[in-house]
Amino acid sequence: MASRNPHQSKDEYIAQMEKELSKLRGEVAVARARGGGKKTKANIIKTTCMNQKDVMLTERIWTFCKEYLFPRIKFLPKDWKVYDRSNQTNFAALMEMHIKIDEGDIFEDEWYRIIIDATNSKYIDLRCNVNNHIRDTFKGEYSMVVWYVIIVIIT
Repeated sequence: MASRNPHQSKDEYIAQMEKELSKLRGEVAVARARGGGKKTKANIIKTTCMNQKDVMLTERIWTFCKEYLFPRIKFLPKDWKVYDRSNQTNFAALMEMHIKIDEGDIFEDEWYRIIIDATNSKYIDLRCNVNNHIRDTFKGEYSMVVWYVIIVIIT
């Protein structure tokens, strides 16, 4: 919990505490959502208690990941979750450059509250879809090779 700055007005302190409360509620909701169950968009939105603005940001992130990031970057860097304002070549800077957040919001707050989880969930879905597509494509060929080997061994 942040301590009150003596030069800070009561209203500023209340606004700061409300932001921190919102962030903590989001973290609790994400922890509950990770418990299991099917990860549909509706379930994610319901379990994380997102408002309409957060839902719209999540949709923009999912679209950006699907159309821009995943075709270019198949595997996220190891330190992709770290937000470093001083390093303009890190993953967060790329996201900040392409994803516009609403005016009045701070990107770093949105990064830790929404963007990391939305990016992670979309990448999991996209990789799973690719793996399933590859499995479906080559499943028939694998079984034909196995049958051919069995027939060759028998004869």
